[in-house]
Amino acid sequence: MLLFFVAFSVARAESVILVSEINYPDALIADVVANRIGAEVLIVEPNEIPNETLTEIQNLTPTDIYIFGGPVVVSEELEEQLNATYNITRIFVITRVGTAAEVALFFWQDGSARAVLVTDEIGAPENGNPNLVLEAKELAKAEDIPVLIIPSNDLPDVVSEVLQQLEVTNVTVIGNVQPAVLEELDELGISYEQITGGAEEVREKVEKRVEEKIRERWGENVPLVIVAAGNWTDHVRAPAIPRGRVILVWSSDEIGDAVNKVKNSTYSKLFVVGKPALANQIVDALEAEGIEVDHLSGIPARIAREIQRRFRQHLREAEGNWTIRLGQIKQRIRERWSHIVERCNLTIHQFRALQKIGVPTPKVEINRTIEAYNEGRYWEAFKRCERLIHLKRRIEWKFRHMLARNLVTEETSRTTATADLSSTLQGLQSLPTKSEACQKAIKAAQRLLNEGRIFLARQALKAAERLCQ
Repeated sequence: MLLFFVAFSVARAESVILVSEINYPDALIADVVANRIGAEVLIVEPNEIPNETLTEIQNLTPTDIYIFGGPVVVSEELEEQLNATYNITRIFVITRVGTAAEVALFFWQDGSARAVLVTDEIGAPENGNPNLVLEAKELAKAEDIPVLIIPSNDLPDVVSEVLQQLEVTNVTVIGNVQPAVLEELDELGISYEQITGGAEEVREKVEKRVEEKIRERWGENVPLVIVAAGNWTDHVRAPAIPRGRVILVWSSDEIGDAVNKVKNSTYSKLFVVGKPALANQIVDALEAEGIEVDHLSGIPARIAREIQRRFRQHLREAEGNWTIRLGQIKQRIRERWSHIVERCNLTIHQFRALQKIGVPTPKVEINRTIEAYNEGRYWEAFKRCERLIHLKRRIEWKFRHMLARNLVTEETSRTTATADLSSTLQGLQSLPTKSEACQKAIKAAQRLLNEGRIFLARQALKAAERLCQ
């Protein structure tokens, strides 16, 4: 059955996630979050919101809009355009490693006993592993757990920090990694299972696991989408559906396997989208086996919207679960308030260090955050603190030419020799004259270093070095 879509009924969503199709990790991770909070994922261009997407946003009238990715993939001008009407939160760090970690920390504040780690390369999308990230996304989505991106040769400090903050005790590692990664997990006291092998072998293993998890959680009420893929951008355009599964077919040679997967899968409705010629072949093969299928053709945003409209009940249920979970998150924030304050104080130290070298800082936002904290308004203070963290990232990016730092290296590296950090710390402590801000930053760095939280300790030291000059 071939269906074309022109217009849709108005519906409301609490949250919308915006991603750019030029960076597949942001979009794939957004699908995991959408499944968790009942959001709709919409695609924008780096410097423009397509009319289709803008219409969808206006129809949905969301309470919150989240932008995944930095100013390179979704411009600040576009953000400002939306900020005039909606409550906007941009979640990004400089690399896909950092952004995935920050997303996990933001949406899993109530903690997560498990997580998925997947190997991917830094740089242009063409150099990455979109298929591997897609498989990892499907598993994380089926289990409602965060997915974190790592290089194959080590466990970056930023990922280590998030695993500790979320109190993760077990991970599934997807992709071939070097022994250093597993050794670092052992150091953190995190058990692991590996899914390794060639590309097809990994895909089969993950798909089997996903099928098992889906049957455990949702039974047969699961939409299945087959995407006829021409290149990696089709990963991004594949509809993000709560409780939905996506299978990619890259060529006609894979159609037979896809048909067999459908026969052995648990699903409530089957859709085929994507590259027209290949999609037609897939539909023909399915119908030849007596399998009912909807072939959706047209603008990707409309296709995604139609599928989401049909399964709006899934979105509503996810939204309801998220509302309940927010109560748990608020309670957990109170219980872990010392960690929240530590992260917030570090951000304020970093702002002060930026101000010292002439970078403008949001003084009003900082003061309001401190005020909410002093008055015990925990949830407001937490939200303001998160906003400060993301504002700092935007400012660091905008004024990166003034920073004597490599922002990419900071996110993707692991400082195995803490002796260097200790030496720097001792040098600062030995200064004869130290300002109050300098002393506070030194104490924060010392505490973080003692706790083995290397990523934050390194950030605190860099702030301290500027404040102690």
